[in-house]
Amino acid sequence: MKTNRNLHNIFIWLHHVICKYDKHLYLFILLSAISNCISIIAVALIPKFLLSIIQQEQKFTSIMITLSVYGVILLVNGFLNNYTREYSEAKYMKIRLSIIEENGEMFMKLPYSTIESSDFMDLCQKGHAALRGSEQGFHAVLTNISLFCGHVLTCIISFLYVSSYASYLLGLIVIIVLINRFIQYKQKEREKAIRDEMVSENRQADYYYEVMSDFSYGKEIRMYSFADWVERKLNTALSGIRSKKRIIYRNDLISGFILKGLVFIQENIVYLVFIIATLAGKIDIGSFLSYIGLITSFSVAFNSLLEDSVQIRYHSMFVQDLIEYRKVLETLIQENKKIECQLDKSDWKIEFENVSFRYPNRKECALKNVSFTVEKGQKIALIGLNGAGKTTIIKLMTRLYDVDEGRILFNHVDIRNIDREQYYRLFAPMFQEVFLFAFSVSENIAMNYKDLVDREKVMRYLSDVKMVDQVKALKNGLDTSCLKILDNEGCQFSGGEEQRFLLARTLYKDSDIFIFDEPTAALDPIIEDQIYQEFNRFTYGKTTFYITHRLASTRFCDRIFVFSQGRLLEEGTHDELMALKGEYCSLYELQSKHYSVKC
Repeated sequence: MKTNRNLHNIFIWLHHVICKYDKHLYLFILLSAISNCISIIAVALIPKFLLSIIQQEQKFTSIMITLSVYGVILLVNGFLNNYTREYSEAKYMKIRLSIIEENGEMFMKLPYSTIESSDFMDLCQKGHAALRGSEQGFHAVLTNISLFCGHVLTCIISFLYVSSYASYLLGLIVIIVLINRFIQYKQKEREKAIRDEMVSENRQADYYYEVMSDFSYGKEIRMYSFADWVERKLNTALSGIRSKKRIIYRNDLISGFILKGLVFIQENIVYLVFIIATLAGKIDIGSFLSYIGLITSFSVAFNSLLEDSVQIRYHSMFVQDLIEYRKVLETLIQENKKIECQLDKSDWKIEFENVSFRYPNRKECALKNVSFTVEKGQKIALIGLNGAGKTTIIKLMTRLYDVDEGRILFNHVDIRNIDREQYYRLFAPMFQEVFLFAFSVSENIAMNYKDLVDREKVMRYLSDVKMVDQVKALKNGLDTSCLKILDNEGCQFSGGEEQRFLLARTLYKDSDIFIFDEPTAALDPIIEDQIYQEFNRFTYGKTTFYITHRLASTRFCDRIFVFSQGRLLEEGTHDELMALKGEYCSLYELQSKHYSVKC
C-alpha cells in the first residue's frame, strides 16, 4: 500500500515537472504509443495478409499496388515512431539537465554546515543517482511510461482478436507472465536495497580516485610515498562494491534461469494448441499464422508491459530519492530566507552573548560561553593555539554555522533573523584553505563574469599584494587560466602566489568586514612585513579580524582576544595584555626570542 502511495506521489511530481517544462510532451508520448502498437500488430498480421493475396490469385500489378500502399503506411508509421521517440528522448534529457541545474543552484545556497554532514551527502548522492543518465532514474521512468502505454494498446488489440478463439491461452500467458514479473520485481527490490548499501562505499571510492588523479595532490603523494596507502583504501572500497555487485549478478542469474524456463513452457503450449487446431481443420494456415503472430504479440507486449511496470517501479525508487533530496533542499533554503529585518549598516556592532558551539559528531565543545563586543571600524586579532576556537568564532560570526547556545547580534538583531545572502555581503573573508578556481586570473580575483570584471580595480589590488609583475609576465595576462584542469595553457602558481591572489580577491570585494585567517602563512617574512604595513591602508575605516599565530602582527590591532580550549581567556590591547603577564605575554615573549636572534 505504501509503495502504491509513493508511486502515486511520484507520478504527481512527474506531471508537475512535465507541465512546467513542456505540456506538449504528453501528445508525443501518446503518438509514440500508438505508432509502437501499429508496428507490432502490423508485423503479426502481415503473413496472413500476404497469404490471402496469393491464394486469391490476383494480378501481379494489383499485388504490387497493395504491397506498396501497405509499405507506405508502415514507412510513415516508422517515421512517426522514430520522430516521436527522438523528440521525447530529447525532451526527457532537456528536463533532466534542467533539474540538475536547479539542484546545483539550490545546493549552492545551502548552509555550509549542511554540506559538511555525511548523512546529507549520502542523500545528495542518492538524489544525483536519479539524474545520472538516460538509463536510470528520472529519464528511465519517462521512457518506460511511454513504452508502457504502447504495450497496453497492443495487449488490448491482440486480446480482442485472439480471445474469440482461444481465450484460455491468454489466461495461461497472463499467469506465467505475472509469475515472471513477480520474480523480477522482487529481484529489483533486492538490487535497490544492495545499491543503497553501496552509496557510502561509492562516495569513498570516488574520493580516493579523485585524490589519485587530481594534480593538486600529486606532490604530497610522491614526496610522502603514500600512493600505495591511497590505493589500498581505494581497493578496500572497491572490494566492498565488488562483493555487493557479485550478489546482484548471482541473483540475476538465478532469476533469469527461472524466467527462461517458464517462457519455454508457455511457447510450447501455444504452438501445440494451434498446430492441433490446424491439423484438425478448425483453422486455416492464414489464421494459424495470424493467431500465432498476435498471441506472440500479446505475450511479448504483456510481458513487456509488466517489465515496463517493474522498471517504472524500480526507477521510481531513484526518483523518490530525488524528490526527498529536493524537499530537503527546498526546506533548508526556505529556512534560510527568513527575514525579519533589514541590515542597518550606518553605525553597528557585533555582539557574542554566551555563545557555545559543538561541531556535529563531536563530544567536546569548540566554544564555551563566549561573550564579547566588536565596534564598527575596529581591528581585532584572534590569538590562541591550534584548536583554541579562533576559526570557529569566524565560522559562527559569518553564519557558516549557527550557534548551539547563546546568540550573535548584529546591531542588536540576532543574525539568524537576517537573510543569509544579505548577511554574507557584509564579509570579505580570506580563509586558511587556498582555493583557486580553473577560471581566468581576473575572474578568480573578481569572482564574477568576465564581462563584469573591473580590470583596473583587479590590477590595482594585484599591485597592492605584489603580484602585478607576475601577472603581466603571463602570456595572456589577466585572461590566463589558473590551473591546468580546463586549459592546457593554464598556469600553476606557487603556494605564496596563490595566497596573494586570495588577498587580492578579499580586497576586491571591499565589504564592511574583512577577515584574514592566517593571511601570510605561506609568505616569506619580507613580503609579510610589507603586506601588514599595507593592511591598515587597505582596510582603513573597515572592521577587520585577524587570526594569526605570528604575534608581531597584532601590535597595530585595536583589541586582541586570546582563546584557549574554546574559552575567551584575555582581552585588551597589546600593551594591556603584556602588562597582564598572562597567556598572551607568554606567547609573545616566546616568539620574540626568535625574532631577536642576531646574525
